[in-house]
Amino acid sequence: VNSIEIYPGDGSVFKSEGAYLGKYFTYYSIQEGSEEREEKTYSVNNLPPDRPGSLFSVYSLIKQATGILQHCAKTRLSLSHNYRICCWKMVPGINDSNILPVLLRESVIPSVGRFLAYSDDKVHALFLDGITLTLNWNFSSLTEKRQVNQGLNLGWCKLTFPDGQDQLIQIEHPGPYERYVTAVISWCRRLTQTSQREMSTHPSSSVLEENCFCFAMSS
Repeated sequence: VNSIEIYPGDGSVFKSEGAYLGKYFTYYSIQEGSEEREEKTYSVNNLPPDRPGSLFSVYSLIKQATGILQHCAKTRLSLSHNYRICCWKMVPGINDSNILPVLLRESVIPSVGRFLAYSDDKVHALFLDGITLTLNWNFSSLTEKRQVNQGLNLGWCKLTFPDGQDQLIQIEHPGPYERYVTAVISWCRRLTQTSQREMSTHPSSSVLEENCFCFAMSS
């Protein structure tokens, strides 16, 4: 899921707002005995302390909801490829090969690593220093030029370190991991741009499977 709603039990509701796991939560409540509606916005990074006598903890509720959203993001970034397979979607006799995504593109970039793009819009990069990065990129968004990170359909990526530990990294603020994020997004952009040019020239060609290019990652 990309959003979440919290119902504390008193008739009010918290709704996550904004991209990237919900940067804000908006609180909606109707006062008893009147039609007056109360509306507040809480920032996930600046939650208020608990007040004595409150029926519930705003801090605790929003932190738990954010944890659920992070778990969903990690699941979507998992390479197990089974996050879309649900028991209620399964059909007897279904061919599993039709469910699992296929590898569309693979590039080995000298002194950088190995980059792979899958048919479920997942991109997986294995860097030479042992760090791997996974993000979702919509390769069908070929004409969106107004967005800096065109095609990016999840505002977070997952870094897996050599010791097996995972960490979610916000694309807009990658911090010390900027060079990893920049390398993968640059690869995705060039793949997308090349696909756009080739689709205009050869509409029936499978561009992601045919084109090859390399680029250098700055240190």
